[in-house]
Amino acid sequence: MMTAVLLVVERSVVGERRTGRDAPGTGVRPEHVVWVFLVVVVGSVFVAVLPGLAWRGGAAGLALGAVLAPVAAALAVVLWLATAPSAGRRTEWWALGALLAATAAAWAPVSLAAVDDRHPWAWLAGAAAAACALVHRVAGLVAAGVLAAAAALGAVVFGGGTLAAVVVTLGCALGVWLTGEIAVWLLRLLAAAHAGGDARAELAVARERLRVARELHDVLGHRLGVIALEAELAEALVRTDPARAEQAGSTIREMAASTLAEARRAVYQDTAGDLRDRIDAARAVLASAGTGVTVVAEPALLDRMPQRVSALLAAVLREAVTNVVRHSDARHVTIRVGGGADAPSLTVADDGGQVDAEHSGGTGLGALAARCAEVGMHLAAGRATSGGFEVHVSPARKEEE
Repeated sequence: MMTAVLLVVERSVVGERRTGRDAPGTGVRPEHVVWVFLVVVVGSVFVAVLPGLAWRGGAAGLALGAVLAPVAAALAVVLWLATAPSAGRRTEWWALGALLAATAAAWAPVSLAAVDDRHPWAWLAGAAAAACALVHRVAGLVAAGVLAAAAALGAVVFGGGTLAAVVVTLGCALGVWLTGEIAVWLLRLLAAAHAGGDARAELAVARERLRVARELHDVLGHRLGVIALEAELAEALVRTDPARAEQAGSTIREMAASTLAEARRAVYQDTAGDLRDRIDAARAVLASAGTGVTVVAEPALLDRMPQRVSALLAAVLREAVTNVVRHSDARHVTIRVGGGADAPSLTVADDGGQVDAEHSGGTGLGALAARCAEVGMHLAAGRATSGGFEVHVSPARKEEE
């Protein structure tokens, strides 16, 4: 039976993780399964009690049932609190007090109705003490001691073996408590695992938001800078050279459309591209900004480069070109791709002045440096020896990893 409970509880928890609701196919929550199991366990104690009672019919039987009903109800409430520890201490103490009061009220009637030295009240007392211990360990120990003493007193007053009454009370309490503790412990363990799953889901959402923010920064920062330059050009030429102003307007329209498409791809995680395409785009962007560009890259190297590395270097090139357009007065940019296909390097150097990378706004080169480190590469950005600004990506040395 315990194995069946474990399977149902696990299935319930897995169902909650997947749907946020009750488990499909079970219609119950894990704490409901454990509570029903505990009620069945304690109910077996009542089954053991009934054969030891002489009053099982007529008015006497109804009177005895009226005495046992509050005990059963109080036990059900206390067991429910054992599976729902968020009920509050005050509620728990009231429920424990009600259970002990109902058990005490049944002491005399059940002891009077006992036959064959079966100690029916001792069984009830053991179940009550175990239920108390499931809610509050110290309260359960105190209840077990008091109820065992009451069972011994009942054996003296109403007849029966004193030692047997104590052994039945404590043995029943220990057996029910151990069985219930295993079930409750499993419930709390699975609840903790469920909470861990929620935390992992929240972390995944946060990572996805960061990825989208990073991609949108790369896409929008790059394209909007070019659009702003073209808009300034169109405004300056609208009166003196309408044809060129119209051409600039067309460039703005095309750039806006491609920016929208690339932003959508960023949201759906489809912005990788490759370094070859990004070099072509960099040429067009720098030309639109009036900046000369020299590209040193072997086509064979670009073709053999792993897609993941190519996409990462493409992102670095996009960010470097964006910074040139937005933050630099460079007149010429050199893009150099070297190394081998398995360990390539990328250098983007300009001949102008530029603010430091950490002040260029957005996630920028800092986020790209972290992405490079994930694949065993190192990104460095700063002043070049020639006086301009340089971004360099190369395989990380062992001391840098």
